[in-house]
Amino acid sequence: MKIWNLLFIFLFLNLYSQEGSKRTDLTSVVNAIKSKKELRIFHSKNQNYFMKDTLFNQLQEIASEKQILELTNDTNGILQIYSFMVLCEKYKDKCFDVILNNLHNYTSFPVVSGCVLNHDYTTDFWIYLVTSEGWQSGFKLEQKQKNELNNLLIRDKSSKLRSHYFALREIETSPENYELIKKLVTNDKNGIALYLLAEYQKPEDIAIISSFNNKINYLDDFLKAIENFPNIAFYQYVLKAIEQEKKYDLFYSDSNWNRILITVAKYPTSQTKKIFEDLLKEGNNERLSGMSKGILLAITKNPNPIFDSIKSQIAVREDEMLEINNQIELYNYK
Repeated sequence: MKIWNLLFIFLFLNLYSQEGSKRTDLTSVVNAIKSKKELRIFHSKNQNYFMKDTLFNQLQEIASEKQILELTNDTNGILQIYSFMVLCEKYKDKCFDVILNNLHNYTSFPVVSGCVLNHDYTTDFWIYLVTSEGWQSGFKLEQKQKNELNNLLIRDKSSKLRSHYFALREIETSPENYELIKKLVTNDKNGIALYLLAEYQKPEDIAIISSFNNKINYLDDFLKAIENFPNIAFYQYVLKAIEQEKKYDLFYSDSNWNRILITVAKYPTSQTKKIFEDLLKEGNNERLSGMSKGILLAITKNPNPIFDSIKSQIAVREDEMLEINNQIELYNYK
């Protein structure tokens, strides 16, 4: 009998020792992950991926489900990323709930992509992993889960997540979503919703869209809205934007000028043609070169026979024309 008692005690102590060793190992792995200065992202064949290093493999092997869930709430952003990646591989059914419980988690972490260092919110990174086809991940949200997540993000006025803005861009301009989009414009003064509202091209919304004419920090969204709905009522505001840019001598602000020129090109009139011709005559050679490319970008994106004579006046090299065509894709904003 004593032998059996001794054997039981030996087995118990051995098991306890193993559990203690695991706890020690987990602490060591966690501390090593926390000591990392940055997370590195790699790219291959149109895929972004997080390198599953030795620390990731150790964390996946040692930590229990409960421990991993606790670690996703740690204050260290890189540890949150490692822990969530383990969830994606090992405890997939927990991923969605963890995201929903962290929509106001603004823990950031340093991430290096190529040679560029940025700081991102961990929750944003989690959402990228489980929603984007461009990311390698052991788990992806189902469409129903994506819809639920997007609805929560869209309605969260206080959200600082970039995913909030990505969700807004994914709203379909369907008849069912019209009231939602209009409410986001009128109640929340949401710039993305403004140019989505313009896609409906409803005359009754002209006054709402026009009200953003003098709002600070809305110029780009306002011009996008006009491009989506080039009603003659908005033409005066585009002319005003041109005069403001000229007044403040912002010929070097290419992004502002390009957006304005693209928008005014949506009005293929003799007045617009004259505006382009006058702009091509102004400024020194450096300014003229930038303006020429901006106008060529605008009339290439919005071609019309009335602009053909202007296009023939602008000489660009083959590589410059390729750059302009690439820029057109950047200005396809939806």
